[in-house]
Amino acid sequence: YKWNLATEQLVTTYRSPGRGYLHSLQLLDTLDSSSHPRHLLTGGEDGILGIWDVNQDRLVDQMDMNSLESTTAASTTNSTHNKNKRKTPPNRSRFISSMTQGQQSTCWTIGGGTLYADGPAHKSTTMGRQQQQQQQHSHQQGFLATYHESTRSLIACTETPESILQLGSNNNSSSNNNTSSIMSAVTTTDQLWSVGNVDAVSTWNPYTLERERKTWCSAACGYAVAFAPDGRLAVGGVGNAIDIVEDGQAVMRFQVD
Repeated sequence: YKWNLATEQLVTTYRSPGRGYLHSLQLLDTLDSSSHPRHLLTGGEDGILGIWDVNQDRLVDQMDMNSLESTTAASTTNSTHNKNKRKTPPNRSRFISSMTQGQQSTCWTIGGGTLYADGPAHKSTTMGRQQQQQQQHSHQQGFLATYHESTRSLIACTETPESILQLGSNNNSSSNNNTSSIMSAVTTTDQLWSVGNVDAVSTWNPYTLERERKTWCSAACGYAVAFAPDGRLAVGGVGNAIDIVEDGQAVMRFQVD
C-alpha cells in the first residue's frame, strides 16, 4: 500500500503481477534522481519481481525468478550438457523473500527460496532424517540473483543450500567510485550479507555471487540483519539472542528476555 503520510490517506495499492502475496519491498535510490524516476521493487510467493514507477504508480517491468538459470559453477552439476545452466524443475517454484540495493546504486540483488508441491522444502516433516539429507543434497533450496539497475540485465545467479530470508549490503571502500559500468563495479568492495534457515550469516560478492565467508550464529534460523556505522553487523532470528558480528566473527551476544 502507498500512503500519504501528511493526510494519512491511502493513495494506491501495488499488487504482485502474479497475484501472489508479497514478502518484500525495496524502494530504489537512483544515481541521478532528477532524470530517472524512482522505482519500487516488489516480490513474494509467486517468484515474480515487479518493478514500479512510484511517480506514476504503474508497473514498468516484471521478471520471473523461476526462469532464471544459474551462472555460477558452484551451483551447477558437472554434466557436459548442463555445465553452467540449471533451471527450476517443474515440480518446484521459487519465492522472493528479500531484496537489497548496492551502496553505489548500480545493481540490486534478489533472494529467496523454493516451494514444492507439498510445501516449502525446509518445512518437510513427512520424511526421515536420512531422506531429508538426501533430498537436500540432491537439489538446492534457495537462490540469489543480481541485476544491473540501468539495463535490468542479469549479472549473476546462484542456487544455495539454504533458503534466503533476509539480505543486506554495505560498502567498505574508503574511496569514491562514480562509474556505473559492470566491469568497474566488480573492483569495488561492496559486500552482500544474507541470513536464512541455517544458523549462520553469509558474506557474498554481490557481482559474482560467490560465498566469501560463513559465520556461525546462535539463532537456528536468521530473520534479520542490521548494520552499524562502524561496520559491525547485528543478526537476529529464532531464539532470544542477538549476535554481533565483526570481521567475520561473532564477537558478542545479547540475550533478549
